[in-house]
Amino acid sequence: MSSIRVAIALAAAGLVLCLWLLAGVTWYTFMVFMLVAQPLMLLALVIFVIAVVREVRRRDTALTRAERAGGAP
Repeated sequence: MSSIRVAIALAAAGLVLCLWLLAGVTWYTFMVFMLVAQPLMLLALVIFVIAVVREVRRRDTALTRAERAGGAP
């Protein structure tokens, strides 16, 4: 669950930077948005997708083990 918390924190930081750009567009805010906010959002998305894939695989493995044992999950 900690990887999901990291993804949420990165997305929140990226969102704050996006809102800062929305409040007033200057060259500095635009550069911060392009160089920091977008990579933060992308990194948050990648971490979240990895966490979801791991959880799906974990549940699939548990389901397969339960089916082999003949019991319900």
